[in-house]
Amino acid sequence: MARSRLPQSVPKPKPRSGERWLLVPAVLAVAAVVWGLVTVMMPPPAADPIRPRPVRKVRRGTEAPPAPAAATNLLTNDPVASPPPFYVAAAGRAPFPDYGEKMDKPIPARRLDSDDRGVAGSMVPVGIVPWYEARRYLGQVITAEGKIVKTHNTGKVCFLNFVEDFRGRFYVILFEDVLDRWPAPPEQYFLNKTIRVTGEVRTHNSTPQLQVRKAEQIVVVDQP
Repeated sequence: MARSRLPQSVPKPKPRSGERWLLVPAVLAVAAVVWGLVTVMMPPPAADPIRPRPVRKVRRGTEAPPAPAAATNLLTNDPVASPPPFYVAAAGRAPFPDYGEKMDKPIPARRLDSDDRGVAGSMVPVGIVPWYEARRYLGQVITAEGKIVKTHNTGKVCFLNFVEDFRGRFYVILFEDVLDRWPAPPEQYFLNKTIRVTGEVRTHNSTPQLQVRKAEQIVVVDQP
């Protein structure tokens, strides 16, 4: 009698090494989907409540004045000390020498109060004004003094200049009505002489001048 054979179990096939790596992207994709669903379903965090700023009530008329802004150097941003008080010397001129001027001793100066501080051209002349300071008194009647070093007569007007390079500098102009009022032509009579001339300081082509229409406006102080 023949023996019956028992059925043998069929061995399962083992996955290859290359097939294992194919499962990694699928697992990562599933994990990403699950994380996205969890993130969407989570409630948003509670925001901190915004507390309003308390309003301070100030009675009218008791407000503190604003603090003055500190002056700073625009180049270095360093603090700058408060400006010194304003001073003015005699005849409203600056206490330092002008171009070409020589000073043997300092000019006495007085301090200006807040009421009499003015801009150039608004100061009241005191006494005789040197010719090089006449430009500070535009629109005012002054008596200027200086030595004439250069002249020019056009036949209708005569120019009296206090410096050789007269361009842009204060000068005196004599009009045709007074050109024959002196013993000699004015370009010769006033040359190298110190004069005092009275009149209103005006400007012509941005240059200060004093017009002489009457002979009494100009006086010779000394002879050369």
